[in-house]
Amino acid sequence: MKTADGQKQPNEIASVPLATETAHVTKRFRTTGRVRVKTSVETQERTLTEELRGEEIEIERVPRNVPVETIPEVRVENGVTVIPLVAEQLVVEKRLVLVEELHLHRVETKETVEVPVELRTERAEIERVETNPPETKSRS
Repeated sequence: MKTADGQKQPNEIASVPLATETAHVTKRFRTTGRVRVKTSVETQERTLTEELRGEEIEIERVPRNVPVETIPEVRVENGVTVIPLVAEQLVVEKRLVLVEELHLHRVETKETVEVPVELRTERAEIERVETNPPETKSRS
């Protein structure tokens, strides 16, 4: 601060205003000239070497003729894809069919019958034959 006579006090700090300038750049398009562009194509032959990889599938038909209950799934065995092919077949089979039974029952019956028959009978007659006549005792 200053005293009344305009003198500075010894411990006073003076401030000085500072100014800063800034610059701002703007652009605008302006035609300064024209150009013409002409193009052409040049062809060159070259040989390129490249290895191409591919796969071929070999199909092997393996007859099986095995009866199955359901359609088997596609499977891979040792790097070989196995696609099962199935067909419906009409099966005619010979089998025994029980058509009927004969049940035999024993029934006892009684019937009175008159039948003429010849009956033979052998009879034996026994007769004693004496070889010596019996002796008579005399009275003497």
